Amino acid sequence: NEAQVQFLPQRKKNMHDQFPGWVQYFQPHYRKRIETSGSDIEKLLPRSIHAVTAKGFELKLALFVLALSFTTLG
Repeated sequence: NEAQVQFLPQRKKNMHDQFPGWVQYFQPHYRKRIETSGSDIEKLLPRSIHAVTAKGFELKLALFVLALSFTTLG
């Protein structure tokens, strides 16, 4: 609410309360952009992080995020 962002899930075709036409037009467009960005970020992440201790996991995670900050998503 503070950021003034509204989340409007897509409605099924047979629902009584439909969103206006302009909202229904833009929802798939923005959803695709978000899904694509999420999958691009997921491609950069490793499948697993092997660590024995919690400190080791935190260290590996912090270093991985640091390494990702030097690369560009593009």
